[in-house]
Amino acid sequence: MEDELRIKRIVFWQNILSHLLFPLIKEITKVNKFEICIVVPRLLTKEREKIGWEKQNTELVKIVVNPNENEVKKEIQRMPDKTLHVFSGISSYKFIGKAFKASLRINTKRAIISETYRFQGLMGYIRLLKGRFEAIRFGNEISIIYAIGENGCKWYRMCGYPDSKINKIKYYTEEKKKYHKVNERDCFVLTYIGQLIRRKGLDLLIKALKEIEIKNWELDIVGNGKEQKKIKEFVEEFGLGNKVNFKGSVKNSEINSYLNESDLLVLPSRWDGWGAVVNEALMAGVPVVCSSNCGAAELVYESGYGEVFKSSCWRMLKETIERQINKGKVDNKKRREIKEWSKKIVPAIGALEFVQTVKRIEKVVK
Repeated sequence: MEDELRIKRIVFWQNILSHLLFPLIKEITKVNKFEICIVVPRLLTKEREKIGWEKQNTELVKIVVNPNENEVKKEIQRMPDKTLHVFSGISSYKFIGKAFKASLRINTKRAIISETYRFQGLMGYIRLLKGRFEAIRFGNEISIIYAIGENGCKWYRMCGYPDSKINKIKYYTEEKKKYHKVNERDCFVLTYIGQLIRRKGLDLLIKALKEIEIKNWELDIVGNGKEQKKIKEFVEEFGLGNKVNFKGSVKNSEINSYLNESDLLVLPSRWDGWGAVVNEALMAGVPVVCSSNCGAAELVYESGYGEVFKSSCWRMLKETIERQINKGKVDNKKRREIKEWSKKIVPAIGALEFVQTVKRIEKVVK
């Protein structure tokens, strides 16, 4: 019989209640019956609501919203020797940074959970210098780094954290509501789901589609954003108005209604810390094409369902999409095959791996 874990309580310090981490957190409560607490200054921002994020069912965990200084101190000082505090970064958000520094006054265990930071260009160099300074100043106070994806691991290595402290995890998404709508379109259906902003690279996708010689396709664009007008003008300029469908923003829970009709999800981001829609597509049985600068590209590599193209290279994106269209529409057999693979990326798997890292922390402490 395994020794009982000394850590009984896990406190997650976040800027908002993240729908990307919440599925994992809920499953952690089931694996080892930890007492879970999430502390946030607010549940959701208006910007996130606009792009389809929804309020979560928080029955399984304690949520502390907008705590004052005394309430923060209370959460930090409660059961310090049996608590693991998990901070979403150190200084990206003022609220989290203050809580992290407050935790340094007591003897407790700390972890960081974060995606990679963008490290290209001058601002990237400044971010890296800041990250290295934090590693020197606080590295000994951190028991483990939960780095989101291989890009996250690379970032923390660059900052100077030892491999022994870096633990790669994924974002996990819950299975969405099942839709049984039959795809009656004769054409190959490509789908983009996300914000309409430059970082997401929709202009690269439109440029690539203009050059594709195969004509039997349509693109559904699901989402909105400040570049929407510009993208629509781009579509009309290239004479693709009859092939590109703007669906507007939908709730996250309704994404499967579009994926169910799709033959290929395309995420052409110039940069994406992860890209959870890749998880959602694979779980819905849809292959994915995404850029090398998407954290979730590793899921495409691991699964083999789709391709990864070199970020910002629209010509390579064109060639990649052409190969996928030439494979033909996705039939039910292929969808079932992809869904079966996606059982490897459900939140329950992530929760089991997380508990193993908690055991590892305890061994180091002992």
